[in-house]
Amino acid sequence: MKIFVRIFYALLVGSGVFYGCEVTAPDTVDPSLVNADQVVNEFVNIQTETQDILNIVADVLIRKRDLIANPPTTPDVSNFDDCNAEITIEKTTAGITQTTIQFNDVSCNAAITQKNRQGILTVKQATNLGYLDSGHEMTISFTNFQINTRIITGSIIVKNVSNSTFTAEDTVKQQLNYADIVLQDNGTTYSLTSGYQERGLISGLLSRSIGDDIYWADTTNFSFKGSDQATYTITHDTTANSSLTFNYTCWQNQVFFPNQGNIQIISGSFTADVDFGSGACDPFKTITLQ
Repeated sequence: MKIFVRIFYALLVGSGVFYGCEVTAPDTVDPSLVNADQVVNEFVNIQTETQDILNIVADVLIRKRDLIANPPTTPDVSNFDDCNAEITIEKTTAGITQTTIQFNDVSCNAAITQKNRQGILTVKQATNLGYLDSGHEMTISFTNFQINTRIITGSIIVKNVSNSTFTAEDTVKQQLNYADIVLQDNGTTYSLTSGYQERGLISGLLSRSIGDDIYWADTTNFSFKGSDQATYTITHDTTANSSLTFNYTCWQNQVFFPNQGNIQIISGSFTADVDFGSGACDPFKTITLQ
């Protein structure tokens, strides 16, 4: 017998929750469902913030592609129209092209997402390839970067494996390797200790990319440590043949939740399949225990 629960992101068990077990609803909620729901919410939070960071970097690198193609040996400093963040681009003595994006204005919320960002993102690349070029590779690192009340630390290696004309029909495909992503969220801490993911842009704009993009993501394979300090494996549910979709026009309480696709959570005590729906802008998910 499989038990499933359909849960609204912003609500707790017992409020706006629908249960089913074939025909008869269970009298009590399996604790594993509650556990799985917590893990999913924490996974979504980390995905939300890392995707936000990736989109900030994309926006800056696309706009500064001419300078990055021929980086100066002395720092070039300019300002980004997103909260007047400071952008510094230089070629280091080690031959690395380094771009830093520093948010300083504590009173500014981003124009589209209304997120408040503080801290520094550092982007390093060994070549002068542009963000949309095939073979472009970069490492993004951040220490105590703050998005609203959340503080995130870690690094992401991004590698393009296909070219893009940047249209809805053709997308740049990126390989993402996550390392030691730690998120502190209202007194709780959870982390993505390691992970591999592929993603691609479905639609969006060359400029002001934050807030209007739609991405697909799959081949997800994460080692995740929850706020309960237990370790979980999170994978893309290949049997469902459904990529995760992050539509950045769909959001709830500034959480840009997946609105389509499937993942699987594996722990020592349970395996749960999670279905985020089929594309509608509703923050519901269905969790099924195997």
